[in-house]
Amino acid sequence: MHRAHSLTAASFAALAALCAASPASALGLEWGVRGGTGTAMWTDSSIEPEVSPFTVGPAVRLGLGVISLEADALWHRAEWAGPTGVHTTVDRVALPVLAKLDFPMVPGVVSLGFGAGIEPRWLVGAEAAGQDVGGSFADQTLFLPVAAGVDLDLQVATANLEIRYAHQLEPEGAVGQARKHELMLMMGLFF
Repeated sequence: MHRAHSLTAASFAALAALCAASPASALGLEWGVRGGTGTAMWTDSSIEPEVSPFTVGPAVRLGLGVISLEADALWHRAEWAGPTGVHTTVDRVALPVLAKLDFPMVPGVVSLGFGAGIEPRWLVGAEAAGQDVGGSFADQTLFLPVAAGVDLDLQVATANLEIRYAHQLEPEGAVGQARKHELMLMMGLFF
C-alpha cells in the first residue's frame, strides 16, 4: 500500500511538472545570462573619481505579448581611484526587475524594447588600498533602472544588446549623501 502511494505521488509530481512547463514555454519563459560594463558618476560634483562598474549573472525573462518582465541576479562591482590615488572596490549583489514594452521591427527576428524597474543591491564587501572598508558603505542601496535595447532571435537563442541607465535612490554611505548615475552597456543571451 505504501509503495503504491509513493508511485501515485511521484506520478502526480511528474504530471504537475509537465503541465507547468507547457504554459511557461507558451508564455515565452526564457533563461539566460546577462553581463555588462559602463561608467558612473557621483551626483555630488565635488567627488571627482569616475566609477567603472562591471556586472554579470543569470537572468530570466517572461514574454507576455508586447510586454515582458525580466529579473536578473547579478554580481556588481564598482571600482574607482580617489583624489589621493587610493583604489576602492565595492562588490554588491544586484537583483534588478524590469517591465518592458517590446516592439517587433522585423516580426520573429528583431524587436526593440523599452522599460523601467527597480534594482536593490546588497553589499558583499568593500576594499580600499587593500583594507576592508565594508563598514563605511550602506548594506543596501536602491536604484531605478531605465533600459532601451534590441533583441535578435537566433531561433535557438535570443541575443540582446541593451543600454541601461540607473539612478541611485539612496546614499552610498561612504561618500555622504552622494548618489551615483550609471550608464551600462548590457548584453544578454537567452534560451
